[in-house]
Amino acid sequence: MKVAVMGAGGGGVALASHLAQQGFQTALYAPPEHAKNAYAISEQQGEIHVTGDHPLTCKVDTVTLDIRQAIHGAEIIFMVVPAFGQEALFENMLPFLVDEQVIAVMPGNFATYPLQYMLEKVRPTLDITLIESSSLLHVAEIEEPGTVHIASQHKNLLEFSVYPEYQTQKAQTLLQKCMPETHIKIVNNYLAIGLNSPNGIVHPALTILNCGYIESTHGEFYFYKDGMTPAVCKIINALDKERQAIGKAYGLDLPALLDIIHHYYGINALSLRDFALTSAVHNQRYSAPTCYSHRYISEDVPYLLVPWLSLAKAANVNTPVLKSIISIASELVDCNFVKKGRLISHFLPSQPIVPLHLSSQQAV
Repeated sequence: MKVAVMGAGGGGVALASHLAQQGFQTALYAPPEHAKNAYAISEQQGEIHVTGDHPLTCKVDTVTLDIRQAIHGAEIIFMVVPAFGQEALFENMLPFLVDEQVIAVMPGNFATYPLQYMLEKVRPTLDITLIESSSLLHVAEIEEPGTVHIASQHKNLLEFSVYPEYQTQKAQTLLQKCMPETHIKIVNNYLAIGLNSPNGIVHPALTILNCGYIESTHGEFYFYKDGMTPAVCKIINALDKERQAIGKAYGLDLPALLDIIHHYYGINALSLRDFALTSAVHNQRYSAPTCYSHRYISEDVPYLLVPWLSLAKAANVNTPVLKSIISIASELVDCNFVKKGRLISHFLPSQPIVPLHLSSQQAV
């Protein structure tokens, strides 16, 4: 079976290495403007060097800057790019997609809404399946071009939504085949997937509340055990409660952050501070942002926190901590994230977001 991974950053290269190890015919694509890793892997004759807990070298079949070549014949196509690049990539993929292909966006960050809108507008008769996850499979980062550091082998559980819903069994079978050691859970509610993203709960608040540390050390500290102090954890917990309140307004019983952490990593932490101090996955090396243009702000605020805020406003849920984090992040990088962020209602003009339209579901 051929699979394609669209995106050659840390998450994409880690996933490509995983799929190659599983024996799949694996194509790795990078856009020309972000091709540094792809060039390095190509020069290594398709070899990807993996460091971390399980160091190894594996080989992908194809490394390309040609979208058509990458996705041709692929049963499942993984889009592993920052949220701000999802729509442009999907637009470039659309002319070459064929019926029966499955498109998996990892992580989704509410991507189903704009991608579904684009599909219906540009190629309404194309019979493909759109799925999105709340997280990546690995905790990974590029160590140097052609080499990816994977801090943990894989997550124990991943949640996905599926569109259209009748393709759920097909999507779950394909995903489980690609990730046999990870439990794949289908949660057919796009809001639950976006609201369950741990990136949105942790990254922006942790970055903002460590501004001084980031500036004085240029990120040379342990982001979790040094940065997630009891006071910082208090703010993250407050944001987490607001997130759960948003979900409740839409009939969703969302798990607390500690429960998400347990399901992903098998960590039985007594508190967020306990998690920050004891997680080997998150404390292998210095992992703090070196600047404020980092994706923890530039991606997670407009593509997670702003959608959460738009949902809160539509359901009249009071979210003072969420609003404050967005406001401070906007001021920090001189960008109005509320105006530039992903407002879900923009993509569903015929389906306004109203709490009563959603059925109750348990997530995780």
